[in-house]
Amino acid sequence: MNRGLDARIELDKYFGEETEDDTKEFNILLRWKMNATRFSALVKMDCDVLAILISSVAFESVFI
Repeated sequence: MNRGLDARIELDKYFGEETEDDTKEFNILLRWKMNATRFSALVKMDCDVLAILISSVAFESVFI
């Protein structure tokens, strides 16, 4: 299989799972750590997205 198809199958499997209850005890980072081997392509994509620095200052206003 190619990587794109693998990622799509993995994404379908992820969305097909039961959702977690939104409680104070829920830890999203722990959940991803525990499921990293099951969703390796999604974990790689998440790391890419979360590594992007986001600024609340508009780019144009920085140079005024």
